[in-house]
Amino acid sequence: MAVRLGNETITTLPFSLKQEVSSDPFNPSKKFVRDGSWRDLAFFSVITDDASAMLHFNFWLSTRELPPGLNRPKVTLHLLANGKEIAASRAPVVPDTLDWYFYERKELIVETTPKQRWLALSDLTKQDGEIVMIVKANGQPIKSYKARVVGGRLQTLERNRLDTEPRSAFISPRYVDLTDRSRSDFTMRDMFWIKKSP
Repeated sequence: MAVRLGNETITTLPFSLKQEVSSDPFNPSKKFVRDGSWRDLAFFSVITDDASAMLHFNFWLSTRELPPGLNRPKVTLHLLANGKEIAASRAPVVPDTLDWYFYERKELIVETTPKQRWLALSDLTKQDGEIVMIVKANGQPIKSYKARVVGGRLQTLERNRLDTEPRSAFISPRYVDLTDRSRSDFTMRDMFWIKKSP
């Protein structure tokens, strides 16, 4: 899929479709499932120019990523900074589809004394080093994403630079959030894209 502005292609999204056929003779069915670069991508999002605002995590998940025999697990997020867990998701999600589902604006809680609070971008950037987001199903890690904090800034993908070449490989580092009802106008959000660990 390509997005064009006039005669110029400004971004592309390669993807594939595959037919999945049920092996159950009592419930024969055929489904098409998608695959693409979102398999390996995720992003943190936060209101632009507000380091104290709540930081969200956004990712895609398919039941095809789960270990065999693991049905309807409770999936949780665990954020580590330099090997130490600093935040976790507030509530688990239960994936139930072969195709990819986009989990948007998942909140993370920081355990503090005397009470919990929402994770902010400033919590991630106060110390340089490695950031790891671990996705767990029933407590078992199924995938993780890594990023680095350098000079107090969360590093993002090369493809997020405005001068990315080829231009069609560019992924925007910002978006307008049309779903945010907490304000009277739409909010601009920064996106910090990260990639799945091998």
